[in-house]
Amino acid sequence: MEFPSTVYAMGLFLYSVTLSTAANADIESQSCVDFAAEYQEHCLNLLGKARDGDTNAEFELGLLYFEGTGTATDYGKATEWFMRSAENGNVDATLSIAFAYANGLGVSKDQSIALQWFERAAKQGHPDAQHILGKSFSDGRGVEQDLQAAKRWFELAAIQNHPDAQYELGIIYANGYAGKQDFSKASKLFLRAAEQGQVNAQAKMGLYYYLGMGVDKNFSASQKWARKAAEQGNSEGQLVLGELHFKGLGTLNDYVAAHMWYNLASAQNDHVAQTAIEFRENTEGLMTKEQIAEAQKLARECLARNYKDC
Repeated sequence: MEFPSTVYAMGLFLYSVTLSTAANADIESQSCVDFAAEYQEHCLNLLGKARDGDTNAEFELGLLYFEGTGTATDYGKATEWFMRSAENGNVDATLSIAFAYANGLGVSKDQSIALQWFERAAKQGHPDAQHILGKSFSDGRGVEQDLQAAKRWFELAAIQNHPDAQYELGIIYANGYAGKQDFSKASKLFLRAAEQGQVNAQAKMGLYYYLGMGVDKNFSASQKWARKAAEQGNSEGQLVLGELHFKGLGTLNDYVAAHMWYNLASAQNDHVAQTAIEFRENTEGLMTKEQIAEAQKLARECLARNYKDC
């Protein structure tokens, strides 16, 4: 499924005609008077290159205005430069326009137009745009849900080592959303993403090594990945880490530590919370009142340290 493009294409055509006839005049009128003295030389250098049609210079000028570097933040001027750069083929500028429309920065907020620009950037090969387009199709956000289309866009981004796309593609394989369920493929994708720091993928690897899903059981590896996720506040990682402590797998049997991690996971009120509450209550049946109090104290201290060194 493609986004409706007839009106969009006509708009781009009309815009490009206007741009081609007016851009040269417009760009000649641009100056750097609104930049701080220490940025004047840099601005003038970029402006000179932009006048010669350097698309990277056009994009960098847009960034200066967008980020307020050396001048006041001006999303309108930023978007003008991004648009000029995008029409000259700069894919980063194309993606920037998509974000501008998605967030109403320098232009009126319009999710439909934003998606069209995301599609354009995705077709130019930008992995972030491919991931965003994949999420739009997988979630049915702004378009009709199409898991096959989502899978295709995630695959293109994953090939470029995009960790979020690798995670999302892993979810598709793990659940059989767009074909046969395949835990082996899912685990490989989760591992690639986890190694790049994708926290949800790290939690999945903790779970997969614990259960032996798509990989051989390895409780040491499970603890490694679950802890990485748990220390970033991921409830699934915290739940798995609690289980490892409860059962003494890959670590010492420790009901106090297990209770602490169950407690932290349950406090996040997400899809893991109810399971974490049940596991915590089961653990309490094996603990003394003093141990429960100690576990609760450790959970408060861990939360205060933002889950570090718990």
